[in-house]
Amino acid sequence: EREEVFTLYRHIERDPRHTQVHMIWDGPIPSRSCEHWAMGYMAAEDAALHALPDGHRVQEEGLFAAGRSSAGKRIFLHLRKEFLTRTDT
Repeated sequence: EREEVFTLYRHIERDPRHTQVHMIWDGPIPSRSCEHWAMGYMAAEDAALHALPDGHRVQEEGLFAAGRSSAGKRIFLHLRKEFLTRTDT
């Protein structure tokens, strides 16, 4: 199972559609911590990002880099809220 996960991860890393791929954990876990976890995707409009404080940084540096600042964290939270609002139907 571990090798299957790493094979998929390496595939995602090489895929040009994915940028700023960062591994944040590599190790065993005693049990699944988010049993009902799911994820989704929503494209952000360029104009909408520019309207946010420090939104230009997201486009220039990427969401991961911009998230290191407090303004970047606010953008993360704003995009999360917008995503949840759009998918909560």
